Amino acid sequence: MADYSERFIYATTHDFKSNIAKYLRLLEKGAYDAVFIKRYDKKIAFVVPFEKRVNEAKAELKSRQKLTEQKRRDEQGQDVF
Repeated sequence: MADYSERFIYATTHDFKSNIAKYLRLLEKGAYDAVFIKRYDKKIAFVVPFEKRVNEAKAELKSRQKLTEQKRRDEQGQDVF
């Protein structure tokens, strides 16, 4: 039996294995952000939609590029004086 909590689903390994298609559909539709898989009340894994991870990675890359560009501009500005 799954436990639904806000934006996440918590499922046992047995339940996840038995209902994987249902969980993947929910993630695909955007109904939830992740499925946490538990064994004996201990979280052992989580599943997130591929698009979400790709978008997060792209956002992190953009952020790092901005920091690198800012650092480069700062260094160039210091060299002028």
